[in-house]
Amino acid sequence: GAFQTEEEEIEVQAVWDLYAADRPYVGSTPKLDAAGVMVRNREAILLDATKRIVDLGDGTWVEADVDVALRGLVSVLTGGDGDGGGDGDGDKVKSMAAFLDERMCVPRDMGAPSAAAIKRVALS
Repeated sequence: GAFQTEEEEIEVQAVWDLYAADRPYVGSTPKLDAAGVMVRNREAILLDATKRIVDLGDGTWVEADVDVALRGLVSVLTGGDGDGGGDGDGDKVKSMAAFLDERMCVPRDMGAPSAAAIKRVALS
């Protein structure tokens, strides 16, 4: 991933494997775990992001952009192209990642490795 060498990614995955070994409810990688948390909490995230729509992007967002950006972020984290069923606007995906990075609480919302995966998308 962005800002992470292959060796670092292998090291993070090894730690994650130990963490996930007795937690069947987490994803098999930090990225997949982050995506799963977002899917499970989609309605709450959409509600929060829509309430704070002025904090997203360049001020031109409409409600539909929030959903497309969230879907795009999940797509990126699961190895997709980030399209999310919309126009594939990478800037919106990055804005959503930055918004979630700012709003979520570690470890309440997700673990540090999963949150770091979102931060890397925001900074990419």
